[in-house]
Amino acid sequence: MKWKDLSDIITTDEKLLFLEELLEKNESVRAQFLARFKRESKDDPSLTKESLLHFFEEGKSGILQELEALDLVDIDWEYYVPRHSGYIPDYEAQTHMAEDMVMEVLSNPGEEIISCIRQGNVAEGAMLFVAVYQACTEACYEENYAFDDTEAEFLDLFQPVYENMLLEIKSVITNHDQILLFFDALFTQYSGFGEDLKYFEPLLKTLIQDEKLAGEVKELMIQYQIEEEFLPQLVLMIHGLMGNRENWLDHAKTYYRKDKELAEKLMAYYLEQDRDLFLGIAEEVFITYKYTFDRFILENLDVKVDREFYKTVLSRITASNEDIKDYTILKELLTPEEKEVFFAGIWNKVFLMKIFEVEKSYERILQMVHSDPDSWDFNEIIRPILGIYPKECLEVLQHKIHQSLEKERGRSSYQRIVSWIVLHQKIPGASEKTSEIIRMAYHYKPNLPALKDEMRRAGLG
Repeated sequence: MKWKDLSDIITTDEKLLFLEELLEKNESVRAQFLARFKRESKDDPSLTKESLLHFFEEGKSGILQELEALDLVDIDWEYYVPRHSGYIPDYEAQTHMAEDMVMEVLSNPGEEIISCIRQGNVAEGAMLFVAVYQACTEACYEENYAFDDTEAEFLDLFQPVYENMLLEIKSVITNHDQILLFFDALFTQYSGFGEDLKYFEPLLKTLIQDEKLAGEVKELMIQYQIEEEFLPQLVLMIHGLMGNRENWLDHAKTYYRKDKELAEKLMAYYLEQDRDLFLGIAEEVFITYKYTFDRFILENLDVKVDREFYKTVLSRITASNEDIKDYTILKELLTPEEKEVFFAGIWNKVFLMKIFEVEKSYERILQMVHSDPDSWDFNEIIRPILGIYPKECLEVLQHKIHQSLEKERGRSSYQRIVSWIVLHQKIPGASEKTSEIIRMAYHYKPNLPALKDEMRRAGLG
């Protein structure tokens, strides 16, 4: 039974009793309860836009000071612990140590952010997160041997905290006024710096959970002249929560070329509302977001009605994914001329071989074998034609075996020789010649003990 169904059955007194017990036993729930109702009753005047901005400045200054105090040149190796076994180049080890140093600085505010949110102080937690971001972007070093781009590296290291924070916010009860104050403080801090706000878009989307807050945030964006292009996903979400379909559609059509989430939502909308418009958008999205939506678009095309577009999309999917199952469908749609163009664009020789195998173009596989007998994929390419061109395959394999015995030494070379002998065995009617090859290789002079060992392992000794 779902909790909502159960809630409809039990009495209000039972619900209140459960809430009282939960508040007594669960500190996190109790903190959220206090944070919400104390502030909603206006008994807690401590949280204001000014106090949040002061909290931001203090947090940023402290974190920035610690980050800039890190020595990213003469890193102390004394406490270095390798992250994995095997050889680790000095530059990689130095980067690892630098990352550990940075995380030692960022771990404390990271833990505090999560703690604030769990206690219901979402605005403070979110503002401290903003402070970490700003410190990471402002950190400057005269010399730095560890990172190519400190801002990008620092934010990447802090990304797990970002993701965890979003999950935590979704699990707590938020206070409307508290969240609105955070938006007010954030837009004040970044007024005129819309590009920075883009980093916070996932956070902002998570914070807005109802129509009332959506409308108030929209008003704040107008007040602070926050351009929609910096927060396209947030604005689309706001239009959706406010139920304004016309504005939602206009916004999606304006920015879908710049934001793939909007592109996805716009395609889904037209898929339900207008198939012709869906096709028009899908064709543009196919060009703009290469590979991103190919499978989605294909699954929503009709091969009979949209044959040419279907063929184009499937061609790219097949070439990209290199799945022979896709090609078995595609081959029925392509003309002989189109097939030749498609073949020319395939760089993976093994996949091209599989295509020729499906097409039963075995002579082309033989051409591949002859054109590049030293290919690392030689064994896989020649295997399908062992029984179709036995004479030619015998000649190629024998030449490779003799040539390698004469010129190459080493265990890896011997393993390749053995693999060719095994292929030789699989050629119909070649058992006698295979036996001769085995005897010749096993008793090759000068004596090759490692080759004999490899042959015995393969059951050839």
